[in-house]
Amino acid sequence: MTGELPQNKKDLIVLVADKNMEAAMRSVLTRHESLDVRQLSFDIYVHPYHDPGCRLESHSFLQPFSQNYLFAVVMFDRDGCGDEDSPINELESYVENLLSNHGWNNRSCTIVIDPELESWVWKNSPHVSNSIGWENRLDDLYLWLREHGFIRENETRPSHPKEALEAALRKVKKPRSSSIYSELGAKLSLKNCVDPSFLKLKSHLQSWFSS
Repeated sequence: MTGELPQNKKDLIVLVADKNMEAAMRSVLTRHESLDVRQLSFDIYVHPYHDPGCRLESHSFLQPFSQNYLFAVVMFDRDGCGDEDSPINELESYVENLLSNHGWNNRSCTIVIDPELESWVWKNSPHVSNSIGWENRLDDLYLWLREHGFIRENETRPSHPKEALEAALRKVKKPRSSSIYSELGAKLSLKNCVDPSFLKLKSHLQSWFSS
């Protein structure tokens, strides 16, 4: 499909819900070898109305860009999008249908992260503890999370990942900032991530931009 489109276009435009998501995606998309894709040219925009804006208005935001990019990705959290009770696939299909009718037919995908971006953060990796101020204390971090009810015994990550991250940062008096997401996006393994939203993103990137 890429070969059928003008070569002076950039590869990808990404519309995200907030600055933290922008920082994470900027780091992830530069790691083309880890994604098993070729090197990408891309731009990332933050919707001014965040998650609800991405859900309801991404088609109107991205329509003016449809002649300048080969493909588009819309990404937002399920929590806070304004329609949390709908299944993930219905939320994604709703946005993708709107995009298809506004200049992006067969050239876009929508990624809804359940429940939120911080789901991608919680991995059993020292990069997590080091990036959030628990340097070289990964075991201590997860013990603390369990002791304070953020992770139950049968869980591998918090059921409320953003709340857990903010509490862990407060514990060590580290400010929450987009730089944390940028660092994690640059360092965490992309090959071992099994979050469905990330796997969907990776699959689409590989189908569009095979290396």
